[in-house]
Amino acid sequence: MGSVGLCIRRCVIPSRLNDWVPRALLRLWWRLRERSSEVATGDTFGSPAYKYGKVGGSLRVVSETTETPYVCCGYCSAHMASLTAKNGLSDLMHQEAHAIRSAGGRSHNNGNNATELRNGAKQALGVTLSAIAVDEVPDRLRAGYACTVALQYDALPDYLKVQNGDFGHAVCLYKWREDEEYVGFYDPLWPQDADGAWARWSDVRRAMWGDGNHSTTVKLIASASLWNEAIWNSSVWA
Repeated sequence: MGSVGLCIRRCVIPSRLNDWVPRALLRLWWRLRERSSEVATGDTFGSPAYKYGKVGGSLRVVSETTETPYVCCGYCSAHMASLTAKNGLSDLMHQEAHAIRSAGGRSHNNGNNATELRNGAKQALGVTLSAIAVDEVPDRLRAGYACTVALQYDALPDYLKVQNGDFGHAVCLYKWREDEEYVGFYDPLWPQDADGAWARWSDVRRAMWGDGNHSTTVKLIASASLWNEAIWNSSVWA
């Protein structure tokens, strides 16, 4: 036991598995641990508090509340992310979001997982979403990309909630503010065309599920840096 303990103390152990495991193996591991979102329970009560202000800009919420039950959070989140990566898309759930669901292979009103969102966005809209770890989200947002993330609704802070239930949920994150580390938060449970809300990254991170249940866009509309895209695409084989 003494020699084993000495070895452990002297060996340099990577701080994160993601730092040294090949991306293809990470993706396989993430896929085995992937979870599915669920039906949102209870009625919603309007817009969020906007405690830290509105994000602004052209992206607005694509709401899942235009039909019941509220179960299209993932597809609406992937739809919102796609709006940041491709021109010419509508902001209507029954068009792009439902097309993502259908192409992803799951029946209507039945939740989703991250792989289905990625497959559906690619097949229905031609938009690539790539699996990411939780700790990769800030850098993707800093670079101008959007992320779809899965989380536990009850673990969110009250200023982001618009109902009292607890369920697996999906939202879109877009934009980043370095002061206090704020993320732009877009929740499909909010009203159609609602503005995004600034939220503390620490508050959002606390509610998120494990690595691989989240995705990022790999393309940016027009103003994007082609160099950033090339670096990301080459590193993850998107």
